[in-house]
Amino acid sequence: MVVFSAPPRITGAPDGMANVEIRKDLTLTCNASGDPHPRITWTKDGVPGSLFNASGHLLHLVNIQKEDAGSYICTASNGYGDDATSVSVVDVKCEEGFISIAIYFKLLTVF
Repeated sequence: MVVFSAPPRITGAPDGMANVEIRKDLTLTCNASGDPHPRITWTKDGVPGSLFNASGHLLHLVNIQKEDAGSYICTASNGYGDDATSVSVVDVKCEEGFISIAIYFKLLTVF
């Protein structure tokens, strides 16, 4: 019997830019593939996702405020090869009662 394993790979990270009104919600999604299926974890500026609203491949930003600005990192890990990482930088700007959230994505792959 031959058993194959595949290192994790990010297959779907958010893209583009979102402008969200203050006190609105935003959900970031990070999908990954690999064998076994990777576990997804999130950090924000080094803070683990367990301390904010992250659940598996989804990260929920609820009632957006200035302090939601920062780098959100999605990491896919399955124990084979190197982890796959996607970085989302959320820039929050106040303008006439609105918060503009610009989301930039960079896919990091280590070979």
